[in-house]
Amino acid sequence: MSEFANSQSRPKRRRSTKAAMWIGASLLLLAAAGLIVLKALSYGPAAEAEEALRAADVEVEQTDSFIAFVPTGDRKSPSVLLYPGALVDERSYAPLALELSRRGYPAYLIRMPLDLAVLGGSRADGVLDSARDGSFVIGGHSLGGVMAARYAAEHPDRLAGVFFLASYPDPKGDLNGSGLKALSVFATNDEVMDRGDWGQAKRWLPPDTAYVPIEGGNHAGFGAYGEQRGDGKSTLPAGAQARHTAEAMAAWLESLP
Repeated sequence: MSEFANSQSRPKRRRSTKAAMWIGASLLLLAAAGLIVLKALSYGPAAEAEEALRAADVEVEQTDSFIAFVPTGDRKSPSVLLYPGALVDERSYAPLALELSRRGYPAYLIRMPLDLAVLGGSRADGVLDSARDGSFVIGGHSLGGVMAARYAAEHPDRLAGVFFLASYPDPKGDLNGSGLKALSVFATNDEVMDRGDWGQAKRWLPPDTAYVPIEGGNHAGFGAYGEQRGDGKSTLPAGAQARHTAEAMAAWLESLP
């Protein structure tokens, strides 16, 4: 009787194994399709970003975790950690990092899994853990700023300030009482960032936060990756928004204790 029962159970086990294999294969196909879709939706670096990566007047170091732009002359403090916007290749912010380094501030563009800062919110640890001395600020563009604020809220003792480029904190990135200084840079022709949410988010920023508008700039202009879906048109010459942003950031960095 037991031999008969065992013989009857074998086909069921084989069917279960085949079903598991089909499910596994289907999940792999879905994951592959998802990666293809993400790749299609992602923004890569424009020509000016690629050119900035080859700049000869600063030291450019590329690792698996970040791209560093380090001044070859006198270095100022603090150094800058930048989280990229959602689905934007970190190399796209090379022009901004180059402008900051030319002003004396080392700048680190943090690489994110699948170009999504939401998947790598703690990536700043890699730079901060290896730093021997000096102070740092952290910030980011769009979603990158949201995740940078969350990191800062959890590690205020490791940072001197937080900056936002077309971005703002959410409740998990509440900086009130953190002791950190904050800077918010926004563009007047930005049609991607929700201005209502941006205004509401001021409740999670320190009262002395500095707000700097970039007249004629747009959302994509904080990086160099071409036009962004749903964005307004920039009236600025190529590269001007990166320079204006670097100027605003440098003035703010200079004011930090």
